[in-house]
Amino acid sequence: IANPNWVMTSDYVRTQDSATRLNLSADHSDAQYREVDCWINFPMPFPLPVWFWLILTRICWPMGLLKASESYEEAQQRAKICAQVLTEKALTGHVALVGHGGMNTLIARELVAMGWRGPKQPLLTHWGATSYLK
Repeated sequence: IANPNWVMTSDYVRTQDSATRLNLSADHSDAQYREVDCWINFPMPFPLPVWFWLILTRICWPMGLLKASESYEEAQQRAKICAQVLTEKALTGHVALVGHGGMNTLIARELVAMGWRGPKQPLLTHWGATSYLK
């Protein structure tokens, strides 16, 4: 990530700010790299902890049991497009993507399916970084 030829970010200011904190200047910011929009909003008579919603969403959303703004299939298709763009950019040098956990995971799975070497599950810690090689 020290000297990438291309720096890609989502169009959210927070990812662009993160790139700046990493001493990177975004070459391309695009809504395609945004976090997956799988959150649900329905009233509950009592509050539930965040971990409950995370588990519920991550289990039920891919199975189509939750109606979210973006379906799992739509997010997968978006990740496939992102992986193709990143692969094209990688033909001319190193690419750094400053993105969001859920979308990064879907992109990682697509990259691995396209023959890239690296984990299907990227490091999801705060400021985590994962590398993929062709």
